[in-house]
Amino acid sequence: MKRIIVLFSSILLIVGVLSSPSLVQVHAATGTVCLVNSDATACPSTPSALTSSLGSQLRLSVFIQGSNVINGFDITVLTDNNVLRPVGADLNGSILPGPQQVLLECINGSLVAGTVCSSTDTLGTLHLAVVACPGCLSTSTTGLLFTAIYNVAGSSSGSPIGFQTGCSNTSVSPNACVTIANGGVTPVPETVQTATFSTTTMPDFAMSASPVSQFVVPGDSGHSTITVTSINGFNGTVSLTLPPACLALFCPVWSISPSSLNIPPGGVMNSTLTFGTTTETGGTWGVTVTGTSGGRAHNVTATFILASGPDFSMTANPNNITINCCSAADSTITLASLSRFSGTVSLAAAVSPAGPAVSLNYPNVTLSAGGTGSSILSIYTSNSTSAGTYSITVTGTSGTLSHTVVVSLTVNRPAPDFSITADPTFISIPQGASAASQITVYYQFGFSGVVTLTFSHPVGITAVLTPTSFSGHRLSPRSSITNRSCRNTD
Repeated sequence: MKRIIVLFSSILLIVGVLSSPSLVQVHAATGTVCLVNSDATACPSTPSALTSSLGSQLRLSVFIQGSNVINGFDITVLTDNNVLRPVGADLNGSILPGPQQVLLECINGSLVAGTVCSSTDTLGTLHLAVVACPGCLSTSTTGLLFTAIYNVAGSSSGSPIGFQTGCSNTSVSPNACVTIANGGVTPVPETVQTATFSTTTMPDFAMSASPVSQFVVPGDSGHSTITVTSINGFNGTVSLTLPPACLALFCPVWSISPSSLNIPPGGVMNSTLTFGTTTETGGTWGVTVTGTSGGRAHNVTATFILASGPDFSMTANPNNITINCCSAADSTITLASLSRFSGTVSLAAAVSPAGPAVSLNYPNVTLSAGGTGSSILSIYTSNSTSAGTYSITVTGTSGTLSHTVVVSLTVNRPAPDFSITADPTFISIPQGASAASQITVYYQFGFSGVVTLTFSHPVGITAVLTPTSFSGHRLSPRSSITNRSCRNTD
């Protein structure tokens, strides 16, 4: 964290020098940084108690109240990763003047933007450090800093949401990872207010966007699939609305179709968000899709980044994988040329924390202008892989260009068990003859007990199992006997 704070303070000092002489840095009364619902307009008198359904997405506002005017922040939010799994951050609506510069974004200990994650960035952390446009200070001392986005991965009756500790030279003593700055050499003093989260069993719906973020070549269109999922038996019509149209010169246009979805219990329905541009459109645009049904309302934001020069984009499908230990899975890493980029992109994959093994079938992907390419990310787990959540970061590099994509992997470890199969399962034999079927017992998830085989058969049929029990991990080879025989293998 010390390295990041030094970098952060240096940039803030530069911003302070570039600021207008009429902007005076004032240290007012200590403010509060709080964690609240996405629709909150103030820090509550008591910590927020947030709720959402298992399988849904939670948008958590990191809010500041009664502080100074600011030009940057460096904040790490901490949750139980088994309950609330961080997946992203959104600066739309922030009081920090734009265009903002993201100095560092680390999710679950994996680097999304910036140079290197801090030693305090672990599973369950969402770390975001941002500065305002050069020479800019916020015009408000109360408002949204950023929105933290989580997938609700597990049930809870009061899981804490707070701020990581272990940082130095911050706004909150003694060591909370919350730094607010206004261009000076010392952080603005603040207090913090945490929150709790509980899952609910009330019928509801969840919304997601795929991809959440994408590059768009000026003059082309981008598309994002908006998925609405029934939670806890929700059954109803969800209306989808978009922000008002931008009327300025060279503004993009956006639309969604269909704008209304009939969601059956347990159902999943999709709508397509289209983002159109001109050859003069630039910048980064976040389009928020709001879904309403009765008194329920949720939203999701898709971000479109206008490429200013030759570049490439990266996506992972799927980007969220759940498997049992001792099994494997694949994710397709797709690369696309932007603004007529052509060249070779070198890929590397890293896992945090250590555990699963990964490989890429094509570590180098060559793109032609306007073309696409892909590589398969293969993920392997063994009996020694611990249950938990892992972040797999795939980095693509070509010259000075570098992009990353993160695949979230959840490894489950079921109770030790065994399974049994027969081959063949159907036998036709003449009267008086005999046949054999091979019985195979599979030891799974570390099972090492004794397996005893028994059977039943119709009257008039003679059947024998040999052997009838096995112990230990290694099982005996096939043994044959008249009428029916059995064998066991690993």
